[in-house]
Amino acid sequence: MLDTASGSALPRSPEDVQVLGPADLRDVADLVAGHRFTDAILHAELSDHDRYRWMGRRRPDGSLAAVHRSLRWGDYLFLKGVFVHPEARGGDHALRLAFALRRLAQRAGLRGIAAWVSEGSPAQLVLAERLRLRRAGDPLHLFALPFAALPEGERTGDSPPSRSFALGRIEDLLSPDRVKGPGEALVPDLLPVPPLAGGPPIAGRRAVLDRDRLLLGALPCAAVSDVATLLAELAPFAAVWEMPEIEIPVPLSAITLMLWLGGRKGRRVSGRPVHVGRYEF
Repeated sequence: MLDTASGSALPRSPEDVQVLGPADLRDVADLVAGHRFTDAILHAELSDHDRYRWMGRRRPDGSLAAVHRSLRWGDYLFLKGVFVHPEARGGDHALRLAFALRRLAQRAGLRGIAAWVSEGSPAQLVLAERLRLRRAGDPLHLFALPFAALPEGERTGDSPPSRSFALGRIEDLLSPDRVKGPGEALVPDLLPVPPLAGGPPIAGRRAVLDRDRLLLGALPCAAVSDVATLLAELAPFAAVWEMPEIEIPVPLSAITLMLWLGGRKGRRVSGRPVHVGRYEF
């Protein structure tokens, strides 16, 4: 069925699909139990529609069959994960909720949707195909690094005075202009905005705070030593944003960097290689 408001061939959301809010906290908490979500975190996310959107699908008895969590990342709605009730598995919940979020992003005037897609997950690859997500960049691994694991000698600068200052400063630190000489960025901007007047792409939001973890959407470094310098410059922001960890995209070929991160208590959070899939309206 066509979404006549936009003219695009998006199936309309069935009546059992809805945006969730604070009133749905208990139902959502029961469904995501065991996944690092406290009541305080859920209440904050369900209340903050500028940063997070939770979409749910209910069963005939009114209970939640599945929920899909998404995060505003620059001009994209980034699909973060589906949670399905054990008794409701095997249906089309992930697809229906993802389509609903895609429609929501379009109506909100965003540039598109995006997601990490696991190279080894047939279900995710099929879902990405149905959503028409276009592969952006090469396969990567995602590493989470605790800032506290950085030796004192690898931390620099003073804590910035505010979150708004921190956002702008982090964008500057992740600028493609950081790479000097003949080297290339290990990971270019994964969510760039379109070029102006035929020029090069303008960088989009290169980092976003997701709960207590800073997610990087670029790694403008040509060598491990450059990564060490970048992390040292980002470390002071940990106190301001109360973020104990940073998530770093690492190319599969960057074995030396993976070993370096492992030596600083970094851990791989992507079970298999992933790539960014994007769909622009």
